[in-house]
Amino acid sequence: MKDTSRHIALLLTFVIVASVQLFGQSVVAEVDSAHLMIGDHLKYRFKIKKATDVENPSADLSALDTLKTFELVREFDWEKITNDNDVYFQKEITITSFDSGYYFFPSLKVAYEKGGKSYSQSTQQIQLAVITPQIDSLHIRPIKGIVEEPIKLEDFYTLFLTIGSILILGFLGFFFYKRYNKNKSEEEVYVAPPKAHEVAIEKLKVLKSKELWQKGKLKEYQSELTYIVREYLEARFEIQALETTTDEIVKELKQKDISDAHKAELADMFRMADMVKFAKATPPIDIQSTLLNKAEQFVQNTKQEIIDNPEISAE
Repeated sequence: MKDTSRHIALLLTFVIVASVQLFGQSVVAEVDSAHLMIGDHLKYRFKIKKATDVENPSADLSALDTLKTFELVREFDWEKITNDNDVYFQKEITITSFDSGYYFFPSLKVAYEKGGKSYSQSTQQIQLAVITPQIDSLHIRPIKGIVEEPIKLEDFYTLFLTIGSILILGFLGFFFYKRYNKNKSEEEVYVAPPKAHEVAIEKLKVLKSKELWQKGKLKEYQSELTYIVREYLEARFEIQALETTTDEIVKELKQKDISDAHKAELADMFRMADMVKFAKATPPIDIQSTLLNKAEQFVQNTKQEIIDNPEISAE
């Protein structure tokens, strides 16, 4: 009770003093309330009365930087207001406080121009009561423990969706991987068969390396030599050379695009082979290498040039 009476007496004293100070004063300060809760915001207003010809008003807020009790939260611009028969300037600021108790908000200096002259005037001090809220009056309930909800199937929907997506992507990846490897393994790798002249040249090289005629095996040498040439004629010119006689081969050669010199050399080669095999003739030794060389030249000169990509040749 004593504290309450003291607070009321102080407020009455403040009101009386403020009324005396405000009498005839053109610059005043106003607040929405004489008390505020800790942390709440309070609006504080500057007013310049009878401001019909007042210009360029300004407020010096530097004193607020040194206050420990009150803090400036926000500042608004000056505005000119017409109310009934009075015109006044008004500026509003928002303040707060975090220390409970009774305090005087300091007077602040306001400057302005009027009739071409500069004026400066301070506002009155305002007593404010910063109140600490009573815990009981707010009905704050004690902290309770966390209530655990029962587990539901819906709680696992996201998990099921994630696992399902991973499984589907994994299956698709495996499917396409196997399909790609299967197609790759089933691809036919085309290997072009050796050309007729390549087969003949290789066989002639092998025959030469055997040195049959040097070892006196003329019949065997002549048989292999003519067989290689016959096989080449059959593959290159489509002549039934393996199963026909020498005269039949010579007759077939006349219809092919072969030079007369090559035709004559082939005829001599086949007839000499017939003499060795059937008449057991013994031709000169040095002619054997000549026949082999001529056979190689014939194959090289009559080989067919095969173009691998027919589309390119068509262009």
